Amino acid sequence: MIEDWSLEKERILLKTAKKEPEVFGEVYRFYFNKIHRYVSLKVSNDSALANELVSNVFYKALVKLNRYDENRMSFSPWLYKIALNEIRMHFRKNQSGNFLFRLSDMEEVFSLDADEGSERKEDLAKHIASLKEEELSIIELRFYENFSFKELGEVFNKSEEAIKMKTHRIIKKLKSKIVKQ
Repeated sequence: MIEDWSLEKERILLKTAKKEPEVFGEVYRFYFNKIHRYVSLKVSNDSALANELVSNVFYKALVKLNRYDENRMSFSPWLYKIALNEIRMHFRKNQSGNFLFRLSDMEEVFSLDADEGSERKEDLAKHIASLKEEELSIIELRFYENFSFKELGEVFNKSEEAIKMKTHRIIKKLKSKIVKQ
């Protein structure tokens, strides 16, 4: 990973990369592992498929870099948005339903510990799987990728307040389903 990374350095690199595409390599090296991990989890760690999708993500980011507007959206959410779209296109094209979700990522949110009954964990997994695609992505990016509400708003073209409210409602809905059982 690049040691001296900062948002200012990122802005300078992106501005330069718009004119000199070879500079994008440094941005690629910084974000590659993050994007690859995210995509790999979504495709059940199928390394060949993950590599293909990640390659598409960075290719599209480079090709569309001139359309990227730092005043409208931070780069990291923009890149994750491209990754999310690549994943969606793959699943739609292959008619594979919803993306995968790691239950372990949500156990802390719902105060489930290692000794918790597998039945309760299965219930949580079932309810998470029933979420709409956007709801699932919001929960994943918020709790697994540690996105701020502002960054989530940028990814989903919603205000920060709307994302906070939507996240709260999703968690409340999941908790109410779990408590009922």
